[in-house]
Amino acid sequence: MTARSIGSTSRSSWLKSIVMLLLIWHNAFAVFFPRCTLGFAAPAGRGQMPRRSLPEFVSAAFDIAQDPSVQAAWGLVVTSLDGLKSAADLSEAFGQVLKLSNTWEQQALFEGNDLPEHVSRLTKDIEERLQKGQNVLIPGAQDGELPAQPVRGTPFEKLMTAVLQNSRLIGTFAVYAEPGAGKSTAATLAALELSERLPTDLIVLLQNNYDLQLKRFFRLSNVEFTAEVARALFASLRQKGIRLRLMFDNVLDSAMGRQDEDTTRVLARAAAEHAHQVVFLVQSENSAAAIAGLNGDTTSIPPQQTRAAAAYRWSREETLDLLQGLGLSKEADEILEQSQIPDEFGGWRPRSTKIYIQTRRKPTAPRPAPGTGASSAPSTIVWVRELIRKDTQEYTLSGANAFKIKEAVTDVDDLKEAIEKKEKLRIAASKILIFSRQEDGEWRQEEEDAAVNRGATKSDSYGFVLPDASQPPS
Repeated sequence: MTARSIGSTSRSSWLKSIVMLLLIWHNAFAVFFPRCTLGFAAPAGRGQMPRRSLPEFVSAAFDIAQDPSVQAAWGLVVTSLDGLKSAADLSEAFGQVLKLSNTWEQQALFEGNDLPEHVSRLTKDIEERLQKGQNVLIPGAQDGELPAQPVRGTPFEKLMTAVLQNSRLIGTFAVYAEPGAGKSTAATLAALELSERLPTDLIVLLQNNYDLQLKRFFRLSNVEFTAEVARALFASLRQKGIRLRLMFDNVLDSAMGRQDEDTTRVLARAAAEHAHQVVFLVQSENSAAAIAGLNGDTTSIPPQQTRAAAAYRWSREETLDLLQGLGLSKEADEILEQSQIPDEFGGWRPRSTKIYIQTRRKPTAPRPAPGTGASSAPSTIVWVRELIRKDTQEYTLSGANAFKIKEAVTDVDDLKEAIEKKEKLRIAASKILIFSRQEDGEWRQEEEDAAVNRGATKSDSYGFVLPDASQPPS
């Protein structure tokens, strides 16, 4: 290496260090003055620092940190400090998180009395953790949940990294990707990766069962105490210059009850008021939209979420990395071919790939994750396609194009009538048979009173059979 290249490398490292220090200062400053931080969409002259007042590389770093572009945010992580953490470093960090998360659950529960003392105790515990560099908390996590050789830079990890490190995202947000796309692992990796880059932040990941996780994190004897403890703790942390980044994974994918909605609104208002961030990881855009619509400006889908749920599947290269980590390089071509998702998006889901490895069961086109209100609100668009009888037991696609039913339907009987109108059929709607495709690829007939809770995409369409096609060919 030449003297010039050494000098260039040293200068590059020095610049990166300066940038990271400035970003840390920026995040800490945002806790106290969230309206004054540099915005990714702030018009010129409106709370935005003039570009000329900063060196070019510093101004660019600020832009990247707050840019809604996921790729730009990921690039900052990859190129700053020492780059991505190694698998060994991640494993060590996760082991430490497991150990320290257990100590969090040893704290006394709030019984409804002496709120200031309870909040003071939690705040002090968090302060001490941050002083020791222990700023990731995953209560209830189990050993073995993080793969020994995790695949890095997957679409959802990039999304979570971009959301978590953006200091302008305050309030409550909902992000989404399909079931089995590796959301939990991606969120864990993002938290571990950003821990050193966000030293004044407490990053918390809570998984499964909303009420249980609220009690676990806020240390409550009864979930009904959530509102008063959350408001007080959020205010206390802000006074100490600590930003909370609280993630809930796999908790609100089904229809929300009134208590869930009220609790989420409380968290959203308190997070927005005190410059914290609450993020829900869900399985469908419908579930995300339901959360985003709960409380006006304090709940939303972040601008970084610009893709459909299926677009967060893994690429061929990422899935190949998974197979290599499992010691299956020799069988990779066959596994990749057989475990690709058979719809217009293609790609791979790690869970589907692992299921194929274990059972040789190929994945089918996905059914939509249960969306909020799916069982109680009429569907506005339902895709359907005609089937023909293949033999006495099986049905198959007729070859006709799928089409949309745009009128509201709540059950299969409504869907029959809508198909009869749309196709201008000369048969009674009651004679039409409706089918839904199962995970094994087979078509199963639906009863007339069954709720219409799928068909939001063409790949998940209902099938229908007309009377003259219901008999097997002779």
